[in-house]
Amino acid sequence: MNEEGNIPLLVDALYKVLEQYFQFALSGITSFSIKPVQFSAKMGTFIAMLLFGYGLYALILKSFELSKISPIMTIGTLILVVGSSVILLNEVITLKQSIGILLGISSIILILG
Repeated sequence: MNEEGNIPLLVDALYKVLEQYFQFALSGITSFSIKPVQFSAKMGTFIAMLLFGYGLYALILKSFELSKISPIMTIGTLILVVGSSVILLNEVITLKQSIGILLGISSIILILG
């Protein structure tokens, strides 16, 4: 038999070897505890959210004047942090803090207007 007749046999043998390696890898991935998979999923989600946030930040900085957007983003971040702490950590907002939040919102409105 010539060498050209052996090519389909080599491809078939290579396919079988790769299929065995894939089965071995799949069994190795799924045979351990679920904790590493959960950790990997959480880290992937966290990294994806960071990339989305940086992309959005770059787009916003490109689209608006820095003198206007910088204070708006600073105040907006502070409001998001306070709101998140109230929702997630059950923090209590005092009257003084509420007035500060309202002043922050009004300053954003004045800057944009």
